[in-house]
Amino acid sequence: MIRLSETWQRTLVAGPLALLAAVVVLATLPHLIPEGAGRVDNLVLPVIAFPLVWSATFFYACIADNISRAAAVLAGLTAAGLGVIAHSLALI
Repeated sequence: MIRLSETWQRTLVAGPLALLAAVVVLATLPHLIPEGAGRVDNLVLPVIAFPLVWSATFFYACIADNISRAAAVLAGLTAAGLGVIAHSLALI
């Protein structure tokens, strides 16, 4: 088994995993936010919120003391978002 240094672990968690978590959270928002009068609020708000969500996941992964806990939190966030999407699309 290859043992990665803490720098590489943090890079992988703060890079691809944080981006994946942010994308899944934003894909989940249209299923959670009700449609507005113009019927586009549930689509526009996630697009506008993307920089905030991505920066929160990125900085959490960078600043966290325990990198494995940060990876678990981001993986759990991703799994929860995928669960909401699957439930909304009646896949479960």
